[in-house]
Amino acid sequence: MSGSPHWIGELKTHAALGLPAAQYLLGMSYHGGNGVPKDMAEAGKWLTCAAENGHSKAQSVLGLMLWRGDGVPPDRHEALRWLRLSAEQGELEAQHTLGMMIERGAEADPNPVEALAWCTLASARLGDAAGDRTRLEGALDEESRRLAGARSAEIMDAMATRKRN
Repeated sequence: MSGSPHWIGELKTHAALGLPAAQYLLGMSYHGGNGVPKDMAEAGKWLTCAAENGHSKAQSVLGLMLWRGDGVPPDRHEALRWLRLSAEQGELEAQHTLGMMIERGAEADPNPVEALAWCTLASARLGDAAGDRTRLEGALDEESRRLAGARSAEIMDAMATRKRN
């Protein structure tokens, strides 16, 4: 494109070659209009490619785009699938977002124990999640808090196993 920074052409070349990081960066460039005109449909295309190639940040952003219908047809089931994949790879924002969605009943009935488990994982390094964790803990009885702690440990073990494989 005329007037685009030189790096956009290189990014497009690498993205077309199937490099997930380049696909993610190109998608985010279109998402924010950085070096290219803002184009949410094009952002969705490249973020989908990156997400399908296992890029956890792309999975998180794509999940939110699908949830809201930003540049892609809204699909809440797929949104939750991508957010869960991202969260399971350790993306803090995805863990927090997933926890909040679960608390509000996005998957089925509201599940404050599962919500607390995800917020606990994110809260160690993400300030917003810490406040939600405290709020959720205050709303649950001791046994529910114990179950949430056990579920957090289970999720962490599964994440560690996935990283080793």
